[in-house]
Amino acid sequence: MADRHMLIQALSRLAGNRHSDGTSSIVSQEDRTTIINGCHDLMIAARQPPVQLVRGYPADLTDDLREILSMMMWTTGPIAHALREGGQDIKRKAEDEQAEVMHWLIGLALEHGSEWRAKASDRIREIRAALSASEVEG
Repeated sequence: MADRHMLIQALSRLAGNRHSDGTSSIVSQEDRTTIINGCHDLMIAARQPPVQLVRGYPADLTDDLREILSMMMWTTGPIAHALREGGQDIKRKAEDEQAEVMHWLIGLALEHGSEWRAKASDRIREIRAALSASEVEG
């Protein structure tokens, strides 16, 4: 899809160029193209079926979910710090960190079953490796 930021800017310029009688002054060819392409892309996207983000949540508490839901803040805190360093937007209150980590881990458990621990560990290792590489470069 065309850059939404460019579309918003072009529409803002168009709105700012309105005369008191509601007519528009001249719109640049670049803005006209951005507006037409952006609106076309939005119409195409609107015709697409919605993405299903809901995963099946089991009726019975599984061992994996029990483990995740039983995690204490001293366990989730370091994970939240690593995710935050990796770019995830996590508030700094312990309760928020715990909730974000549990949400992330539950998603992994629902998607990967008992492999959720390995997937989480892999992601944290990736973050730490990227941070180490950037420190070496810096």
